[in-house]
Formats: sequence, structure tokens, C-alpha cells
Amino acid sequence: MLGGLHRKKVAEAAIGSAEQEANKIVSDAIATAEAKKKEAVLEAKDEIHKQRTETEKELRERRNEVQRLERRITQKEETLDKKSENLEKKEEVLNGKIKAADERLEEIENIKVSQFAMLEKISGFTKEQAKEYILKNLEEAHPDKVKAIIAYDKALSKKIYGASDIFLMPSKSEPCGLAQMIASRYGTVPIVRETGGLYDTIKPYSWDRSGNGFTFAAYNAYDMLYVIREAEGVFQDKENWDRLVKKIMKIDFSWKTSASKYADLYETI
Repeated sequence: MLGGLHRKKVAEAAIGSAEQEANKIVSDAIATAEAKKKEAVLEAKDEIHKQRTETEKELRERRNEVQRLERRITQKEETLDKKSENLEKKEEVLNGKIKAADERLEEIENIKVSQFAMLEKISGFTKEQAKEYILKNLEEAHPDKVKAIIAYDKALSKKIYGASDIFLMPSKSEPCGLAQMIASRYGTVPIVRETGGLYDTIKPYSWDRSGNGFTFAAYNAYDMLYVIREAEGVFQDKENWDRLVKKIMKIDFSWKTSASKYADLYETI
């Protein structure tokens, strides 16, 4: 009887110890699982934060790139607007010059002369092309009276000087000017605008036989045509015209004359 009771107590003690061990194992397992769970949660949070940071960085970079592109587009639009505005202004100026040239063309067509030669060098897409166009049209309209040579030809220019009666040089500005002096040497009476060296070397002809050519002041076709017609009138008087031609051929435009005038000026100082 006593032996059975002892075995029972031993068995109960073993069961109790086994339960405690089992409880400890379960508790340790739960603690380990909780720890791993917390660790996994932290890792997940870190990963999410990392991804969010990278995403936000990428978004900022894309926004910055979009802003840069928008600025470039804006700058290009502004540049295009300025270019368009400049082109419109240039077109307006060119149209004005073409209109003025057309007026001159109309006036030139009214000039009653036997022949009209133009020798000019044209280069680049500028207002000069408009002049070239007008001169070529004038030549096509009056092939028996007008010849437009768009080139530089020194030998031909000498022939034109020598064969012409009148040399027209309606410059808008001319600091010096040689052509009017060369024309005079050939006996070709110059018609010039009163500007710069042209006005210094060519003085208007008068019936008192003073002057060595014909001049006009305003830079427009009407004043130019008026003086051309004045020259035509003198041209019809062969005696006076021949006298004028001989006079201008004898004019000394060399530095010898200019130097003498400078010397006279210095003597007055």
C-alpha cells in the first residue's frame, strides 16, 4: 500500500515537472516568436521608410526636371517670340524699303533718257536683294534702255564712265566718295546727293557757269528726279553742256590741291 502511494507521488511530481517544463518551452517559444515578430515589424518599417525616402527623392528629382524643362520651354518661347517680333520688324522695314524702291523705280521709268546703266555689287540676303530684284525688273521692262549688272567689274566700270553722259550717285551717306571724281575725270557729269564727300567735291551747276555737277539734299525719289530733269534740260543745250564737260575734266581732285588748302588754313592760325 505504501509503495503504491509513493509511486503515485513520484508520478504526480514527474507530471508537475513535465508541465512546468512544457509551460517554460511554450513561454520561451512565445517570447521568441514575439521578438521575431517585433524584429520583422521593425525591418518592415525600415524597408517602408527606405522605399518612401527613395520614392520621395525620385519624385523631387522628377519635379525638378519638369521645372527645368518648363523653364527651358518658357525661355525658348520667349526667344521665339523675340525672333518672331524681330522678323516682323525686319519684314516691316524691308516692305518699307521695297515700297520706297518701287517709288524710285516709278520715277526712274519716267526719266526720258536713251540708256540707263547700273553697275552694283550685291551680296547676302539683305535690303540689297530688294534693289537687285527691282533693277532686274526694270531691265526686263525696258531692255533697250536699262542694263543692270550685279557684279564688280573694274574694266567695265571704266567703259561705263567713259561712255556715259551723266553719273548718278544718290548715296544716303558717303564719308568720302571716289566715283563722282572718277566720273568727272571721264567727262561724265555727276548727279549726287548733298552728303559727306559728295557735297564736298560736287557743287550745283548754275547758268552763270559755276558748279561742277548737279546735287539734291533730301533723300527721296522726287528731289532726285527733279535734279535729273534739271540736268536733262542743260544737256539739251549742247554748248553749255560741252563747256561743263570740259570744265569737270580739268578739275584737280588730287591731294596737291587739298594739301594747298590745308597749308592756307594753317597759315591763318
